Amino acid sequence: MRCIFAVILIGASILSPPKVIAGDFFVPNSGTVPPFVLTAADGTSVTLKPSEYSVTIVHFFTTWCEPCVAEMPALRRFAKRIDPLSVRILAISVAEPDLRVRRFAQSAPSSFPILLDRDGAVARAWQVSSLPSTIILDRRLEQRLAAERELDWDRIEVGQLLDSASSVVERRDVEAGNGEKR
Repeated sequence: MRCIFAVILIGASILSPPKVIAGDFFVPNSGTVPPFVLTAADGTSVTLKPSEYSVTIVHFFTTWCEPCVAEMPALRRFAKRIDPLSVRILAISVAEPDLRVRRFAQSAPSSFPILLDRDGAVARAWQVSSLPSTIILDRRLEQRLAAERELDWDRIEVGQLLDSASSVVERRDVEAGNGEKR
């Protein structure tokens, strides 16, 4: 009986979920994500590359996913609470027809671009496994926080989220042996 309990306990510690930070976010295990160039629903081209933004929030969704659609109004309200010079939001529709995404974007305009990942290549390259998913990046495109579910953006405090992303940066730098804050 003790052996079975020990095996269960060891198995649970190996399979334990990542550490949760800032409410619904966790610290992802992987590092830098690949940059991309995608077309926005309005026809413009948007590039994700290392940038002047302190934080980039990349939100993956589809228009047929009920939790994804339900979450978008709160994400739009969250966008109004951020400093657009330091935080960038990009919403990425995964593997959907352009016309459907354009209609969705026109039905409820937002201050952030809605991008077309037509064949799902970006979602695959970033190892997005569920929708909606949100990944928070630093200016070097390193993943700092992630969420693989619908979020209540009205409940998320901008300052707390940015502080959590920053503390992940400092903690990883120290663990990597850099010992300096960036």
